[in-house]
Amino acid sequence: MNAFSSPLSLPDAQAVVRPRMPALIQAMDTSWKTWWNDFAAQHAILDETGRAVIISQNWYWNVVLLLSEDSGFHFDRENRQRFIKLDDSVVVRFKLLGGRLQTSNYPTLHARKWETQAPLPDFPPLARLNLGYRLDKTGTRIEDAFLALPNGDEQSVNDWIWQVWGSPIDLSTFGIQYRLGQTGPVYDYEDFSAQYGS
Repeated sequence: MNAFSSPLSLPDAQAVVRPRMPALIQAMDTSWKTWWNDFAAQHAILDETGRAVIISQNWYWNVVLLLSEDSGFHFDRENRQRFIKLDDSVVVRFKLLGGRLQTSNYPTLHARKWETQAPLPDFPPLARLNLGYRLDKTGTRIEDAFLALPNGDEQSVNDWIWQVWGSPIDLSTFGIQYRLGQTGPVYDYEDFSAQYGS
């Protein structure tokens, strides 16, 4: 059962997130540079999880700094999960994504409810979005980034995908399957990376 009467549409999400997307992308780029430069001595020691934690925690720190004057922005955490709330309309969390543009959380009941948009105790009944990034094969740069509405479906993963960084992707090359009756998840492309030069 979804927490919402109908899924959040991509245009409705874009209306809320687009004005903040430059700040969200700048925070991602700055967080990656922090990992790459300030933690260079740790690259051989920390695994993928350690790297993702450092990048994620820096992202939230940078977003708070960049959006501190935005009255519709709120940073919070629930059950050790950090997230931002925008205009009391959507909740966004920042994640490293897998090849099919899915998160890789340990499959707890809480994580499963997050992905399926099911109600969570003491959590705002808002659409929950993932702003996620993927690294290139060498792990030396952010290859692409996406804002997505997860649906918890093992096959289709997301109801819609808004690519916000990197070269446009071909969904068919990612093995992304569609829900019965769908021609595919809604996909939109808008590259915010040019102004950051990464």
